[in-house]
Amino acid sequence: MENFHGRTRESGEAAAEDLSLPDAFARKELQRLRDSIDNLDAALVHLLAERFKHTKEVGRLKAQYRLPPADPERETQQIRRLRQLAEESKLDPVFAERFLGFIIEEVVRHHELIADSMSAARED
Repeated sequence: MENFHGRTRESGEAAAEDLSLPDAFARKELQRLRDSIDNLDAALVHLLAERFKHTKEVGRLKAQYRLPPADPERETQQIRRLRQLAEESKLDPVFAERFLGFIIEEVVRHHELIADSMSAARED
């Protein structure tokens, strides 16, 4: 009988040994893939942190010039752009839109907090 690698098994002991090979391979492959996922997760966190640094600056500028915290026209453009990028990258565009929607919601919340803070400082 042939094993995972196409070799013929001779005895029960060899069969038991052969069964461990796919397990060892699977464990090693799982670890390799998980290491890559961990690296990508770290990159995502760093990218989001960098993105939020910039959006906080936008929030300060909007508050300084008393512009509204949300910009629905810009949000619509960004969602359209991200959906297209997602499709080109073979990522579910619905997921991409939900993800961006969550980020936009958080950005607007930050902008509102910044505006409230600056407004309270003006009143003092």
